[in-house]
Amino acid sequence: MSIRTLLIWIIVAGVLGVGVIFAQAQKQAALRNVPEATSRTIGFDPSNTVAMVRAGQTELDREFLERDPIQPDRWLIHWSAGGMDHSWPAQTPKARGSIRTLATARALISPTDLLKNLAGEIVIRQQDGRSIRIEFDRDSAGGMTPIRVEERGSDGIATARWFGRLEKTIADAFVQLGMLDWRSKLIFDVPGSIVSEVDLEAGGLELSLERASNGWRINNPIGVHGQHDRIDELIQALLQVQTAAFVDEPLDDSISGLDRPIAKVALGTADQQTTLTIGTRADVNGDTVYALVFAPTGTAMVTLETLALSKLTASVEPYISKVPAAIGASKVSSLRVLGRDGVERYHAHRSMGNWTIDGQQVDSINQGAIERCVRVLTASDAQLVRVIEANTKPSELGVLELLDTNGQVLDRFEVAIDSNEAGMRLVLMRLAGSPFVDADKRAHVIWAMDSEDAMATGVWLTAVAGKRVAQPSP
Repeated sequence: MSIRTLLIWIIVAGVLGVGVIFAQAQKQAALRNVPEATSRTIGFDPSNTVAMVRAGQTELDREFLERDPIQPDRWLIHWSAGGMDHSWPAQTPKARGSIRTLATARALISPTDLLKNLAGEIVIRQQDGRSIRIEFDRDSAGGMTPIRVEERGSDGIATARWFGRLEKTIADAFVQLGMLDWRSKLIFDVPGSIVSEVDLEAGGLELSLERASNGWRINNPIGVHGQHDRIDELIQALLQVQTAAFVDEPLDDSISGLDRPIAKVALGTADQQTTLTIGTRADVNGDTVYALVFAPTGTAMVTLETLALSKLTASVEPYISKVPAAIGASKVSSLRVLGRDGVERYHAHRSMGNWTIDGQQVDSINQGAIERCVRVLTASDAQLVRVIEANTKPSELGVLELLDTNGQVLDRFEVAIDSNEAGMRLVLMRLAGSPFVDADKRAHVIWAMDSEDAMATGVWLTAVAGKRVAQPSP
């Protein structure tokens, strides 16, 4: 290789080396010129949040939000007021939305601590034990509030600390307004499907309803089976009652009217009960009333819209079943008719889908009459249902009994035929206890029926109950 060639190679290598060094220098310069992050989120996962604590400038200005340990999809708010601790369910969408707003809000990062006058703080607790404390300044500038953020691991040891500024509207929503605005407006916060009892008191009347294995039953003021759809409507109406406002300041009972309530409502499930006591009007026009709520999750004084309570009644008659018998036709194994004198006139037994008397199958006329009678009692709606005193009931023509396979009476009715301007109707009566002050008085439930089947049954029962009984030979 000549000296000339060697020099050329040296020159080429030098040029290439300078190019590589220059390229690397440019790359390092580019990296140095990348701007640092100027904003970030608070840094927690809303879906893993199990609690949030808000603390103001005083010991009493403190609220605690947590997931309901019984219903994890529900949130509870705890706070103190008037020297007492309070709890109330939160509106789930509002609680979730507020937590998400704080988690996703972007804070402008500051290299120095800008917080001077502490206004309050928020502590977020995560499911894995980690926590984040956010301290807020009392003053704001340019629509931004200084904050100080401290992050701690599940062991309680601080892992990070940084400073920044957050939008004033978000800071005020948590520090100034607090969580009480998140409270649920629902009074009875339970699914209607698990309600097992309802009690109403109003206008001197009392009503007690209980869900039984075969539907709803009325226990007070009389004992009788209830009209399922009407009671379900009552429950739905109660579940829709909402607070017009919360009354957080102490209020004397003489002002709220709770020393002489106009009504009381209790709604219960298998393991809890919520009671609503309604007082006097809360405004001049009477559009709202004061009410006190005792719930498993807490107690609250509220106002309610009068219109929401207008459909509630403690009168028993609307809730009595329109179907006379409390059992279905399949439960009936025999039918017995007694005359006015209490002597048996007719006793038919069901056997293999047919009806028999003394072991002999009845004829087609009696077969149809018995089936129609059972159908009227167990599956037909009465046109009129009333509760009356025993001494005002129509004179019965006999007694009708429905029995099971063991001969036990399933249901028992006194039977009468009533006539009015509209015509004849079948009247079935059952002794059902007393809703009256005088304990010596007895009450009857009557079902008046004027359908074609009911009238045909009335005619048949009149004939059967009036049959002569053979007298024994002297």
